[in-house]
Amino acid sequence: MSKAKLNKPIAPIAILCADIHLSEFPPVARSAEPDWLAAQQRNLDEVRDLARSYGNIPIICAGDVFDRWNSSAAIINWALDHLPPMYAVHGQHDLPMHNQSDIRRSAYWTLVRAGVVTQIEPSYRIPDGDMVLFGVPYGVDIKPIEKSGSAIHVGVIHSFVWQKGYSYIGAPADRHVSRRADSLRGYDVAVFGDNHQGFVVQCGDTTVCNCGCTIPRKSTEQFQQPCVGVLYSNGEVKRHALDTSQDKWIDESRSVVVGIEKDQEEMIRFVDGLRDVHSNAVDFKTAVIRYLDKHPTRPEVKKLVQRIMEENNERQ
Repeated sequence: MSKAKLNKPIAPIAILCADIHLSEFPPVARSAEPDWLAAQQRNLDEVRDLARSYGNIPIICAGDVFDRWNSSAAIINWALDHLPPMYAVHGQHDLPMHNQSDIRRSAYWTLVRAGVVTQIEPSYRIPDGDMVLFGVPYGVDIKPIEKSGSAIHVGVIHSFVWQKGYSYIGAPADRHVSRRADSLRGYDVAVFGDNHQGFVVQCGDTTVCNCGCTIPRKSTEQFQQPCVGVLYSNGEVKRHALDTSQDKWIDESRSVVVGIEKDQEEMIRFVDGLRDVHSNAVDFKTAVIRYLDKHPTRPEVKKLVQRIMEENNERQ
């Protein structure tokens, strides 16, 4: 960093996030939400408002904007209205069958075409900013760069990275943050996505910000604090906690699986009610919906069955 740059006032220059995983329907653990779209919007609005509070600084996302590459038209249209404009790379959830060459078939690419997402190319200078972004989407190797000029060099990377306490048992040793120093040479900051457990750590001369999930979805994420990173003009990154006070989760003691195990009679009644249904798929789906409407069924079971049928329709 040049002396001239160090003499400038230190100020926020970007918001860093990853693993948004937008979806039309809630994951099972969050199916207690009365309105899943509104629940997602709370987090997105907070990220947008944070960027505005610092003077409309850019939002940078390290992949997995959608939970599925072939997300429904409904959630794509919703994202066009509610996702704040951002610079991003694609993660594996954004890719058709994890295939780089098919990215233009994806829901993610619809946002790029619409201008809501700006795809980060290998070297992209933020307009009117002293920051250069280097896009490393899922499946692309991280390569060191030559540092030039006073601009902050930021790698935006969708690849699993971990450190002790922020991983899973048996995580690959070569993905440990300490093993990334050589490939991160030349970057002032490396923004990672994929690992939903967020942390900020120094790796050689590079500040590594593994963002973690923006919207908690899994039961294992219920008690994690979702955060975004705030990048400052001196290359420092501070984590900003997102508000989760309104989040709704299924009580684990009354989860779908446990509930089914404890209440076999309900499932027996359910199966008996479908015994005479014809094999025709349309008739079967209609019969299931009618049965759920007419018979007392736990909300968790009802939501799960409806979600499975909707997802099956999308695949056909």
